[in-house]
Amino acid sequence: MTKSIRDSKKAKPKIGRPKTTGPGEVQIVRMHQPQIAAIDAWITSQRAEITRPEAIRRLVELGLRTSPDAAEYQAKANESAGKARKLAGELGLKAKPKV
Repeated sequence: MTKSIRDSKKAKPKIGRPKTTGPGEVQIVRMHQPQIAAIDAWITSQRAEITRPEAIRRLVELGLRTSPDAAEYQAKANESAGKARKLAGELGLKAKPKV
C-alpha cells in the first residue's frame, strides 16, 4: 500500500503573516511629506534595498548613537535658525526656496 500525501513528514505550512522583526512594540508615528521624502531619499542612497520601516529603525539607531555634544550643537543651530527666521519675518524678508 502506498503512503498517503497527508502522511508526509513535511512540516505543515503555517497560516498567517510571518514574524519579521520579533516581539517589539508597535510605534505609530505621523510624518509629513518632507520627512517621508527625506527618508525615501536616504533609502535610495543605501547599497541594499530596504523597506521604509527598516530605514526608520536604522535612522533612529544612528540618531541614538550620536554624541550628546552633537545633539546640543544641533539644538543651538535650530534655535539660531528660528531666531533668524523670526527676525526676517519681522523685517518683511522672504525666505529663499530650498533647492
